[in-house]
Amino acid sequence: MLYIFKPIRSHYNSAMIKQILLLTCLIGFCTVPWGFAQIIIPQKDTVLLNNPRRVAPVFSFASQKGAKHFVIGEADKQLLADPQGVFWNDYIARKRFNEESCAPTDVPFRPLTSGAEIIGVKEGDKFKFNSGECRVLETPGVRRTAVSYVGSSSTHLVVFTDNLIYSDGKIAHLYDLQDNFPEAQIGPYHGFMARVPKLIASLKKIRALQPAILFPGVEKPIDNPEQAIDTLIQRLRAVYRNYLSTSALWWYFGEQRMNASAKAILGDDFEPATLDRMPEAKKYDNPNWLTGFGTTRLIRSATGNAFVMDVGSDGIADRIIEMHKNGDFTKVEGVFVTHYHHDHNPGVPKVAEFFSAPVYGVEPLADILERPGAYRMPCLANVPIPITRKKDGETMRWHEFEFTFFDFPGQTLYHNALLVRKGTERPILFVGDSFTPTGIDDYCTWNRNFLKAGKGYLYCLEKIRSLEPAPLLVNAHVDPPFEFDEERLDYMERALRERMKLLADLLAVPEINFGLDHAWCRFNPFVMICEPGEAVALKMVITNHFDTPSTFRIELEPDEAFPYKISPSELSQELIVAPGAEQSFQWTLTPTSAATDTAFLSAKVFGEGSLVGWCEAVITVRKTEGER
Repeated sequence: MLYIFKPIRSHYNSAMIKQILLLTCLIGFCTVPWGFAQIIIPQKDTVLLNNPRRVAPVFSFASQKGAKHFVIGEADKQLLADPQGVFWNDYIARKRFNEESCAPTDVPFRPLTSGAEIIGVKEGDKFKFNSGECRVLETPGVRRTAVSYVGSSSTHLVVFTDNLIYSDGKIAHLYDLQDNFPEAQIGPYHGFMARVPKLIASLKKIRALQPAILFPGVEKPIDNPEQAIDTLIQRLRAVYRNYLSTSALWWYFGEQRMNASAKAILGDDFEPATLDRMPEAKKYDNPNWLTGFGTTRLIRSATGNAFVMDVGSDGIADRIIEMHKNGDFTKVEGVFVTHYHHDHNPGVPKVAEFFSAPVYGVEPLADILERPGAYRMPCLANVPIPITRKKDGETMRWHEFEFTFFDFPGQTLYHNALLVRKGTERPILFVGDSFTPTGIDDYCTWNRNFLKAGKGYLYCLEKIRSLEPAPLLVNAHVDPPFEFDEERLDYMERALRERMKLLADLLAVPEINFGLDHAWCRFNPFVMICEPGEAVALKMVITNHFDTPSTFRIELEPDEAFPYKISPSELSQELIVAPGAEQSFQWTLTPTSAATDTAFLSAKVFGEGSLVGWCEAVITVRKTEGER
């Protein structure tokens, strides 16, 4: 007997459903898209899961229909059995700050209901169901530990691939591919598309089986598997080749490591000489008023005072204070922070307090510096920093210098730049971590690097072009200053515009920036700490990457132990967001008990066309003194 679960949102029309039922009945299986989770039902008391992501709604419904056995890859078994012990407790307490793993948080909140059996499977395991057979394939790629299921009868072979591949050769999100790159000794934060070698290996493993059809998680079935797989591999390699042409990592990691990453993705026959790359920028000497150490830059005025940019640790702060005590300068009169990363701002409060110096910043960076716990971003330091806000483009005189403050969404969306002019000298633009002499610091897809005219790096390149005279650039990790002339600015702009076209082919979203932006829908705050019995205000923030005003439907999903009241009318909301804008909707949640546990709230967000997003919030109720 086959159960068909009603999908939350389906891309299947009636003709497709008939085709699916005809084929799956022949081999004894049924596959159903359930929001973000593909579930395969070979018989009424068993559910096969490719991975544990966002499957909580499946559990209670499946149990009501008689499901008792939940099959999943062995590596993910404990995430179903004890998600808080395996993931959430440690993540909330320790790992969400200073985090460079770019690990997704799309895992269950609570364990499976009691009485359910969780069966862990590995490569080659087989099951007999009805008239067919199911075999397990380990298929890492889009997810590290994903499995696929091969369903076969005497005449048919299909593969249930979940989000490994969509339509004619696409994936859903580029940020799903961020990971460590062992072939090049590159960690996950710098590992742009590092899962591609494993993804390609998984795709080739499936292609070798010569399946008749592939069943993705939430897209229509693929009836030309070989062509779709070859197309996806070609598209992945085209995007990576484009990325290498302007990567800042050539400067940081050098030829050997970068060529190793290229070979791992582009194939063993890759030849470095065939790669088109931007010519390295020309370097210059530092002016005599500029000192640098670590990620810190210190500007000295002829008055004897100093202005500081970025303080990466308390140790660096101590060094600055010691320089003052040794008479190197009279005092620090101001601090500027280029971005929120943990190698740039943890020592800022110590310097600001010692010298009673203001800390300057431009939105949206200012907010994440003041409220880091409200965000979920990599390399985020848990160091709240009060900010004296400057407007984008605002100018300030500081002794013989003129400062202009810019929003500069380069390495990350939350990033500033500072233009410094001194008399007739060539100006210097302090760009944080946004550029090196070899190109663009866009190696972490979790930093929210948008690709669109007037956004992200295209905006930053246009800003550099607009400055007269052309400035030298200073990266906090690079010595000395360097210059982007028109040739290099043109090269990077062409590469980014070409990448936009390549990503339009690769990503199965109606607008590419939804596939580049893990936080286009997000709760604000991400983690909230409140008192027992305290009402809390929670926002849903949506970024509309479409070029037209768009309506987004928000569907809240409180976990079963959620100790706050949400009326049925509040569970579903609609928000109209202007093109390119960010807008929010707020709930005030009233406690139903003074529970001292951790509460979870997730939401699905539906946009235009096939767009679906998901996010979560964590509410930790502070324990009373007697409970600690």
